[in-house]
Amino acid sequence: MGIMPNQARIRFIGVCVCLAASIIAARLYYVQVVKRDAYASQADRQYVKQGGALFDRGSIYFSPKSGVPISAATLGTGYAVTLEPKKIAHPEDVVNALSGILPVSEDVLMARAATTSSYAEIAHRIDEAAAKRIDALAIAGLGTYKEQWRYYPAGKTAANALGFVGYKEDGVTLSGRYGLEKFYDDVLSRGESSAHVNFFAEIFSNVSDAFLKDDASEGSIVTTIEPTVEQELERRLASVMGVWHSNLTGGIIMNPNNGEIYAMAVNPTFDPNDFAKEKNQAAFKNPLVDGVYEMGSIVKPLVMAAGIDAGVVKPETVYDDTGFILVNGAKISNFDGKARGMTSMQKVLNESLNVGMAFVAKKLGNDAVTKYLTSYGLGEETGIDMPGEVRGQIANLKSPRDLEHVTAAFGQGIAISPIETIRALSSLGNGGFLPNPHL
Repeated sequence: MGIMPNQARIRFIGVCVCLAASIIAARLYYVQVVKRDAYASQADRQYVKQGGALFDRGSIYFSPKSGVPISAATLGTGYAVTLEPKKIAHPEDVVNALSGILPVSEDVLMARAATTSSYAEIAHRIDEAAAKRIDALAIAGLGTYKEQWRYYPAGKTAANALGFVGYKEDGVTLSGRYGLEKFYDDVLSRGESSAHVNFFAEIFSNVSDAFLKDDASEGSIVTTIEPTVEQELERRLASVMGVWHSNLTGGIIMNPNNGEIYAMAVNPTFDPNDFAKEKNQAAFKNPLVDGVYEMGSIVKPLVMAAGIDAGVVKPETVYDDTGFILVNGAKISNFDGKARGMTSMQKVLNESLNVGMAFVAKKLGNDAVTKYLTSYGLGEETGIDMPGEVRGQIANLKSPRDLEHVTAAFGQGIAISPIETIRALSSLGNGGFLPNPHL
């Protein structure tokens, strides 16, 4: 005998109920167990000051040799202390109660408590223990709220590469202002919306994500910066600066094969945890990427390699070095003005001889010098993941005169960025291709 229509209907309804219950149970498990910490963070956002939201942002990590990423930029968590002065009947009582808890002078506390304004913030970034002591006072008009801020555990390490988070021009919105914080701002920004979501809408939304997507690291980035290499580079730059009393030093350590940057440092630098104290905003920039310079003798290997590739010189090729030559009426001299006599190409590089590089440039010819330097990527952006990259200025190579090409052969008369330079030099050690520099 077949199943009666009403029995089939009952069974169908039963299956639907069981299916719905299973989905709800799965989603509850995801919300309450798998994503407990994330939703706890969202819940915290409901208990912040009126009209505000708990700041949230993805982390940035260094990549140490151990293979386990360590934090370069994360979130600091603490509490702010607020007052509603109009509700404070006896300001001196509040001052006395807080004097042993907050690192704020009694004069400042009294000034804040005695004001006629409706709201005042008297301290920030206090720890949870202090916040609990303040809440336990149960003083009308005195309260605390949870707050988060950008924190850089390594202090000044790689500061010009990391950048920092600050307020936009509107004075309200926090965003990445320099470095990786700015370049990857869209990735790192997690938004600050509240957790007011309909319960059932939350349960049934993106059910498949509960099983298919692991977003624990969503909004964070892992850099190629190796912290011990970075710190060693910074130490050496500080030493060089101390010896030569230069206004600026900088350096990049990059894998020539894949473009991974293990260290990128500038001196002087700044503390991203306390950037507001920096008087010179130029300290926030990264001149290794957004500055161009006459790089000088570091360009010589590029032109020497071009000469060898073109077949106009060999390592053992010699010329008579007289200490100086005239090119288009301009005197080109070695750094010390001294002659070397019969000199090989290897010695030209060993002793960084301008006259020797002029010899190579003339052998190549103006068109070939231009072709090779542009093929090294000079005069174009590298595409590094840093904001504000500028391209080199090599317009002098358009001149028909020999002088501009001869001086370019020893790094003068053209201005290029350090990141352009290291990418070009990498091609000499990786078989002749230009890597993509990246952090």
